[in-house]
Amino acid sequence: MNGLAAVLAGALPALTYRYPAPDLDDLAAALGAPSWQVGRLAGAATKADVLAGLGESLDFGEHYGANLDALADCLADLDGDRVLLWQDWALLAEGEPRVFATVLEILGEHQAAARRGRLLVLLCGEGPEQPPVPYLI
Repeated sequence: MNGLAAVLAGALPALTYRYPAPDLDDLAAALGAPSWQVGRLAGAATKADVLAGLGESLDFGEHYGANLDALADCLADLDGDRVLLWQDWALLAEGEPRVFATVLEILGEHQAAARRGRLLVLLCGEGPEQPPVPYLI
């Protein structure tokens, strides 16, 4: 069982992982199992773009305030298992590394709490090694 299959089966925790995915359409189709909702975030280079993109890709709704506090609050309200395919994550990681680290921290706090479902975040493609994020192979 590979790393992704192990996470989807519950044998590994749903956390944030680096994932060198060559074909994201195929990956999204493979993740489309009934129990996992798939969202995609791409091309977001600024804090505002990432926060807005997270709201869209995770279906937070119109009440989402697109700020860091609202991100934490809306994550707490998520139901079900979700996978976020974050393409171009290196744009934020390199352009605003402190914001990137804070977003990862907020996602990690939600993942550790695992309130009403799991959130798997796949950082798709290459990017900086800081902050350290494990690879899922």
